[in-house]
Amino acid sequence: MRACGRQKAAWLAAALLLALILPRAAALADGAGKPAPALPMKARFAQKSVAAGDEARLDLSFSLPEGAKLAEPITVRGLSSPPLSVKRTEGGLEVSLLADSLGSFRVDALTLDFTGKDGKPGTFKSEPAAVSVTTQLASNPAAQSPRPAKDILRVGFPWRRWLVPALAAALLAAAGFGLLRYLRRRRTRLETIIRIPPHETALAALAALENEEGLRPKDSAFRISLVLRAYMESLRGFPAVEMTTEEIAQKSVLEEDRGLLPVLRETDLAKFAEFVLSQDDRSRQIALVRSYVEATRPRPETPGASPEAAP
Repeated sequence: MRACGRQKAAWLAAALLLALILPRAAALADGAGKPAPALPMKARFAQKSVAAGDEARLDLSFSLPEGAKLAEPITVRGLSSPPLSVKRTEGGLEVSLLADSLGSFRVDALTLDFTGKDGKPGTFKSEPAAVSVTTQLASNPAAQSPRPAKDILRVGFPWRRWLVPALAAALLAAAGFGLLRYLRRRRTRLETIIRIPPHETALAALAALENEEGLRPKDSAFRISLVLRAYMESLRGFPAVEMTTEEIAQKSVLEEDRGLLPVLRETDLAKFAEFVLSQDDRSRQIALVRSYVEATRPRPETPGASPEAAP
């Protein structure tokens, strides 16, 4: 009887021990299967507002646990498009993005991976962030003032250091091959170079433009502007074809040149602001440019006329 009682007591103690150990073991097993919770990360734009097409700087602030380090390469996940650059700062990261939307530029919740002191992976997670986007587009296309395009933003590529030398070597090889082929085939010959005066080129282009039918208003504006800019460049000596209308206005000091600035501004509106020029506008602009060319073209010298007799 005593042996039977002792056996029952042993079984009861074993059952009680299992009841205490099994729930904790199950909880530890569940905790080991789940990833560690993400640590907080603050996302805030450095600017209060940014112009459309400009660079928006997003500051990511976080605190790495002791002994932890960011995963290499540093990758910010959750961005809709690749960043322009990612820089380390004292309190986290500075991410440069292209503001490619109107009204508001928004980024969703972002995540950033790191490795803990014990080698286990961890994650930072931020809340969404947004910045106001401004624009200089006018509601009325006729009131739109064109401005020069922005400079191209530089984007780094890991293969850039090899691309430039490779292209340079290819260009040198092509140039050497072309020069060698030219020297082998070169023959001595006389060439007569016929140069057409700039005013004749401009008048011929205006005549062809005036007689051409079915030309779209925007194409007509591009051609009128090009004829005027090319003639003004040959006449005044500054690169009018590559300059904006406002830059040409600063260079134009003569009254006859300034009288053509309205034509350049009207064609700019037709080229860049969807302003539609009528047929009457086109004819008027061609007539103004033709009058300008005729008034500024070189005059043939009269035989026997002396310099003192010239007006």
